[in-house]
Amino acid sequence: MEHVIMAVVLPIGLLIYLKKRRNRWSMIQNRLQKAKLNKI
Repeated sequence: MEHVIMAVVLPIGLLIYLKKRRNRWSMIQNRLQKAKLNKI
């Protein structure tokens, strides 16, 4: 039973983790773009 739970929980956890990282990365890129616009 535990093996089944792990098999289900791990992929979902990874997906959530990747989504959070991607969102953080996009936020950083947006800040860089705004900084470039301000310099111009």
